[in-house]
Amino acid sequence: MEPRPFRVVFRGRNVVAEHPLHPGHQARVGFWATCHVAARSAREAEQAAFESIFNDAELQQAVRNAPHDPPAVDLELVQEAPALPREAGRLRYDWFAEDDPLAQPAPEEEPAS
Repeated sequence: MEPRPFRVVFRGRNVVAEHPLHPGHQARVGFWATCHVAARSAREAEQAAFESIFNDAELQQAVRNAPHDPPAVDLELVQEAPALPREAGRLRYDWFAEDDPLAQPAPEEEPAS
């Protein structure tokens, strides 16, 4: 079976990091992370994307949580995509303040081809 393109979306929460609207100030924030991967199945795409997010240097540098208060990362969406974008394999983060419910959009599904 040939690999197919997938879009995988995670939601991070309980993250202590720089506030998205107030640089230089730490706050509890959340994020949406999108990763495009080529995989033979949705399960394989999920595994590849989880590996990407947990090994991502940008995320590791941003997180300032204490060991007793770890952040959480939840899988929100695995969707077959029409094609892989140029940034395939790289994560795209959209950060938001956790205390602002209006800044927490749900991931949008891409139209099926």
